[in-house]
Amino acid sequence: MKGRDNLFNIIQIGAGGTGCHLVHFLSQYATSQNKIDKYIIIDGDIVEEKNLFRQNFLPQHVGSYKAEVVGRIYSIDYFCEYVNEKNIEHFFNKDLINIVIGCIDTVKCRLMIDTFIKQNIMKYKAVYFDGGNLDSTAQVIVYDYINSIGQDVSEFFKDKEYLDQTVSCSELGDQTILANMMAATYLMTNVCFYIENEEIKYTHYIINKHFIQVN
Repeated sequence: MKGRDNLFNIIQIGAGGTGCHLVHFLSQYATSQNKIDKYIIIDGDIVEEKNLFRQNFLPQHVGSYKAEVVGRIYSIDYFCEYVNEKNIEHFFNKDLINIVIGCIDTVKCRLMIDTFIKQNIMKYKAVYFDGGNLDSTAQVIVYDYINSIGQDVSEFFKDKEYLDQTVSCSELGDQTILANMMAATYLMTNVCFYIENEEIKYTHYIINKHFIQVN
């Protein structure tokens, strides 16, 4: 199938449990063809020793910013601060399709991103790919703001537990590297399929230690 004629701006928010695995594959895809104009990863977290058991970092990375580590390894742009209402617009491009990938800990941040895109829907073309974890499960959802199709972010999370959480997902339960890697795999697949104009699944996946369920 013929790929989309548009150029893309990839904004990956989060380089932790899911994000550090995603960037390994997505950066290679980004450099293998000419549809992606820019790829930036954003995260204000610093690598801690506890991250080495589940995230794609080495002992020598402890104490460094996660975004800088993966940005330098995979030769992509990086920003070592947390995304917020004041800086989020800086990463969007009005001339490209903005692929926003959320690999983030809190529902509050997801809703902030969703609100910004909806408020600027006439200015920025955007598609949001979200991957997240609760305990040993993970979900991937997609919403295309350009065509108003997919799983609406605010609707999906409106009744979810931890809506007002302030700690990271890893502190809420027994997370596994399997859930992170599977979430990264589904994110990678859907992002690539979207760019190549292939059929993608906008509904979410539930992943845990024992099975994968596609809704």
